[in-house]
Amino acid sequence: YLDGEFRLRVGMLNPMLVAGRSHEMAKAWGDSRTYKFMHLPIQSGSQKILDSMVRDHTVGEFWEVVNVFRDYYPEMMIITDIITGFPGETEEDHHKTISLLNELSPDLVNVTRFSPRKGTPASRYKRINGRIVKKRSRELTILRKELGAKSFRRFVGRKTSILTVENQKRGSTLCRDDNYRPIILMEELPLGEFYDVEIIDSEYGFMTAILVWDSSKILIHSFFCKIMPKEFKAFIKGQPVKKIIDPKTGQEKWVPIERDYWTQP
Repeated sequence: YLDGEFRLRVGMLNPMLVAGRSHEMAKAWGDSRTYKFMHLPIQSGSQKILDSMVRDHTVGEFWEVVNVFRDYYPEMMIITDIITGFPGETEEDHHKTISLLNELSPDLVNVTRFSPRKGTPASRYKRINGRIVKKRSRELTILRKELGAKSFRRFVGRKTSILTVENQKRGSTLCRDDNYRPIILMEELPLGEFYDVEIIDSEYGFMTAILVWDSSKILIHSFFCKIMPKEFKAFIKGQPVKKIIDPKTGQEKWVPIERDYWTQP
């Protein structure tokens, strides 16, 4: 047992190695310091194609793992991988993959077009027309963005705890919540620290949040409301924010306001 407050992320899993022991494996994620995150490749929603790929797992084993882990951790972040255009893949096989992704509703999907490796059995198989492969890849790419955006959108408005992990761009900090979902804060913060935040927006692949402080650290005063436009409602750690109506969703959300637009007395 390790003391201290930290976060641990488990790497990619093979459905074959987890199936049959899913409950025991899921319990291993029980420590609150372990990210509730799983990268579980499926490659295809068609069992026929999985057999042609000589994959060791079945579609059924994949679902066993997913269902058990989601029973334990309903909001677990799940990433999967898809290979499209594998030799012999029909439209029916392609649509089985689409159906699987729709049912799975993953947070992120890695989509790769089939590319033969020298010396493998698949390198000798007849290739699918490139235009067809490109079309299927495009359809899967559109779908993964829709599903990912939908998954992240459900957290808008929620308060959560995050760990700061990287200053990717000046003036912002990449953070991770307890499920390893990426959250961007529009200010530079020390790395390796925990903060409470409120998620105010989401896109495909990430969410945006603002820091949440106790009432003594949030300045909401009628004096400031008089000298600033009406939509300016609060300062959070010196950062003014305002509430707007999202034109896409019709819902209210808090957004940061650039310092150029206000003057603090």
